[in-house]
Amino acid sequence: MLSISVIGAVLVIVPVALGTVHMEGRCPNYIPVPNFNRSQFLGEWYEIQRLELDELLNADCVHVNYAMNVDGSTVNVRQRMQILENSPRTIEKRGYARYIDPTGRLVMIYNETDPTASIFDYYITHTDYHGYLIATSCENVNNTHYAESAWVMSRGRTLPPSALTVVNQATQHWNPAYFRHTNQDTRVCSSSHKMALASIILLMALLTILFLR
Repeated sequence: MLSISVIGAVLVIVPVALGTVHMEGRCPNYIPVPNFNRSQFLGEWYEIQRLELDELLNADCVHVNYAMNVDGSTVNVRQRMQILENSPRTIEKRGYARYIDPTGRLVMIYNETDPTASIFDYYITHTDYHGYLIATSCENVNNTHYAESAWVMSRGRTLPPSALTVVNQATQHWNPAYFRHTNQDTRVCSSSHKMALASIILLMALLTILFLR
């Protein structure tokens, strides 16, 4: 289970990473990027597409920051997203990832202090480091089905034109019905973030008034 803090709302618990669908068969053999450049991978990435997850169908404005720890083998992971329907709210997840070989294969965990937190493999299968990134994860649920996750990321809120061909080719085997585009419109994302901050400020003001009475 992953612990997710909701800013301006209550604490909620949801299953493994965003973007999971269940398929018949066994996990594919992913090929991670060889000779992976860890330093170029770090920094801010915006989610462009993902395999949709029922628990957070309306998550948009998703971006992830990867920052290297001083040990050189683990990466701090911070993910933020916004739920745009009804009352907009911001959700943040924190965790870390560990490299296990020179390729783009990592193991990742959120809320590592939680003994029930799940560790999952995270394969970066395609990237040019400065424009786009494709990552996958998979878990064999039983002998007949597996749960697969996938994300297309970009350094900006849209994919650069130079990345469209390789991304389309690398993702064409996924059912378009499950492969969902993430809303990264600055007008939507910025306004939702401001609304969440306004809610926090209003809540703090009300608590202050109650305390002073």
